[in-house]
Amino acid sequence: MEKMNNVKMNVVKRRRWKIRNINYIERLMEITENKNIFWRLEETIEKRKEKDDII
Repeated sequence: MEKMNNVKMNVVKRRRWKIRNINYIERLMEITENKNIFWRLEETIEKRKEKDDII
C-alpha cells in the first residue's frame, strides 16, 4: 500500500512539473512577442556541435 502511495505522489509531482514548465514557456513567449525578441533553436544546436568538435 505504501508503495502505491509513493507511485501516485511521483505521478502528481511530474504533472506539477509539466504544468510549471508549460506556464514558464507561455510567459517566455509573451515576453518575446512583446519585446520582438526571436531566436532559433537550430542556431544553438549548431553552436553546441561546434563546441563538441573543438573539445
